[in-house]
Amino acid sequence: MRRPLRWTVLSLLLLWLEVGPLPALGLPRFHLPLLLALATGVVYGPRQGMAVGAVAGFGLDLWTGRLVGSWTLLHALGGWAGGKAGESLYRDVPGLATALGVTATWVAELARGLVVSAAAGLPLAMADLVAWSRALWPELVAAAVAAPLLLRLVVGIERREREAREAEIPGGWRGGWP
Repeated sequence: MRRPLRWTVLSLLLLWLEVGPLPALGLPRFHLPLLLALATGVVYGPRQGMAVGAVAGFGLDLWTGRLVGSWTLLHALGGWAGGKAGESLYRDVPGLATALGVTATWVAELARGLVVSAAAGLPLAMADLVAWSRALWPELVAAAVAAPLLLRLVVGIERREREAREAEIPGGWRGGWP
């Protein structure tokens, strides 16, 4: 991962899609910044997944404006978990991206709900967790659809970076006009 600006712009673009056109169309939340962190972790490793997740989560924290740091932490942990899964599993396993995306979305939403409830001082019961899980079904289906697409995008970016590295000539000059 050679260009951090590329990943920052991509995470901001996905955040814009998450809060702009997709809700206007009446679609559920796709959790695109979280899925980008997961896919980056699977392809590049836990360190890069955490970095992209922290940037994407920070953008989401600035957008929501409350409990700043919670989305940053959850997205960074999602990127790290994706990286650990990518270290131990082959990334082209059918259904890996879908399973990781659905699991990360469910865990992140429940953890965020617990943090918000604790910050507000609201008591929690098991019925609340079950109700949250039932309310998350549309978002889980959306994450199941978007996760493989984002993984393919990140794999494509990684391939282009690898091809560019292999095509480099030592010394930096590629011929032609200076």
